[in-house]
Amino acid sequence: MHCHNCQYPLWNLSSRTCPECGASFTLQDFLFLRDSARIHCQHCPHTYTAPAESGSLLRALPSPPWAPAKEGPPLPPLCPQCNGLHDLDTLVVTPADPDAIAVPAAGINPWIWRELPLIKRWYRTLALAFTRLEFVTDGTPARGANLASFIFALVTTTLAIGAAAVPFVVILGVKSLRAAAIFIAVVPLIAIGFTLLAAVWSFCAHAILSATGSLRGDRWLTFRSMCYGASGLVFAAIPCFGAIVAAIAWPIHAAAMVRRSQRVSWARALLALMPFMVLVVAITTYIDDEHVYHRWAATFAPLPPPPPPVIEQLADALRIYYADNNTYPDHPARLLWTGDAWPEHFAPDANRMVHVGNLTATEAFAADLDMLEHNLQIELSAGRANIGDTLFCTRGLEPHADRTDLWLLITTPELNGPRGTAPITIRLAGSTVVLAPDQFETAREAQNQLRQSLGLPPIPDPFAPLN
Repeated sequence: MHCHNCQYPLWNLSSRTCPECGASFTLQDFLFLRDSARIHCQHCPHTYTAPAESGSLLRALPSPPWAPAKEGPPLPPLCPQCNGLHDLDTLVVTPADPDAIAVPAAGINPWIWRELPLIKRWYRTLALAFTRLEFVTDGTPARGANLASFIFALVTTTLAIGAAAVPFVVILGVKSLRAAAIFIAVVPLIAIGFTLLAAVWSFCAHAILSATGSLRGDRWLTFRSMCYGASGLVFAAIPCFGAIVAAIAWPIHAAAMVRRSQRVSWARALLALMPFMVLVVAITTYIDDEHVYHRWAATFAPLPPPPPPVIEQLADALRIYYADNNTYPDHPARLLWTGDAWPEHFAPDANRMVHVGNLTATEAFAADLDMLEHNLQIELSAGRANIGDTLFCTRGLEPHADRTDLWLLITTPELNGPRGTAPITIRLAGSTVVLAPDQFETAREAQNQLRQSLGLPPIPDPFAPLN
C-alpha cells in the first residue's frame, strides 16, 4: 500500500495523511489481496478478522481483478476489547506478510495477477493498456513489479518483432532455409536488445522529467510505465509497414503511460520520450530494409557454386558447336559468330584487348559474316589457333571426339610469351587438369606422342611468339 502521489508506503499509519508528501488518503482508495492485510484498533492491539472471501474488513480485491470490487463486512462502532470508538479511517493497517499487495481501487494490472495463465495475463493487460490505462499505471503495486514489467515488455517485443519479421523470413527462406532458421533464432536476441534499450532510456527519460518539473514517483515508476508502453508494439502485426508504425507507437504509448503514472503534461512526457522514438525508428528502418535481409542471406546461406571457369565455358561452347555442326570450328572465332561464346570468354581481363585478324574480339562478335570470314582467313593463313589466353587443339579431332584423353584447350595468361610462373589449365573431353610450368612440357610431349599414334597434328608450343 503506497501513496498515490509519491509512492511512500502507508502501512502502520493511524492518520490518513502521507508522512512524505502530505497527500490525504482513505482505506477505500485501495483493494487488498485476500489475507494480505490486517486491521487493528488504534487504541489497543485488537485485530479484526473477516470472512475468507474478503480476508479483512477492507475492500477485497475481486476475482477476476477487473470485476467490481467486493465490500468487506460492516465495521462494529466499538472495539470489542477496549470499547473505543472508531471507524474504518482511524484503524491501523498492517501487512500480513512481506509480499502483501494493496492496489488502487480503480483496479489491478492483470499482468501481476499470478492466478491467471500467462497468455491471459498478457492479452488482458494489452487490452487494458489501450482501453483502461489506469488499470495498468495505477493498478501496478510499487513493490516487486519492476521485474514483472520488464518481462511483459520482453514478451511483447519478442512477439511483435516475430510478427514483423514473417515476410522477411519468407524472403530468406526462398534463398536459404538455413539463413531463415538462424534469423528466427536471433529474433529473441533482437527483442532483448530493444527491451534493454527501453529500460536504459526510461532512466534518461526520468532525468529529463525531473529537470522539467515535479514528479509523482521515482525512476522505477517511469521504468514500469516505459515497459508497459511496449503495448504499442502490437501494430507490428500490420502487414508491410507495421514495423515502422510500431516503432512510433511504442514511445507514444509509453508517453501516455508516463503522463498518467507521473501526473505530468503531454508536453513533458513527449519531450522525455521523443529521443527514444527517433532512436527506435532509426534502428527499425535499418533492420526493416530489404537489403539487410539480402546481406543476411548472403552471410549465412550456403555459398553458391562458383561460376564455371572460362575454359569450362569454352569447352561447353565447343560441345554445342560440335553437336550442331558435327565438326569442330576451324578457328575459335567462329564461336563468336554463332553466339556459343562471348568476347570475355577469350579475355577474362577486361583491360586486355584481343584480336581476330584486324578486328577486336568485340568487333568480331558484332561483324557481319563477310567481314568475319576475311579476318578469319588472315588468322588461318598465319596458322593461328588461339584467341587471347586460349589455344584451341581441336583441329582434326572429329574422328576421335569420343576420346577423353585428348586435349581440347590450353589456357594461360602467358600464351605466346615467355614462360613464367602462371599455372597452365588444360581441358580434356572429360576433365580439367592444372599444371605447373615445369610440368607442362613433359605433359605436352606425351600428348603429342598420343596424337602422332592417332594421325593427329601435334600441339604447338603455346609459349612460342607469333610471327
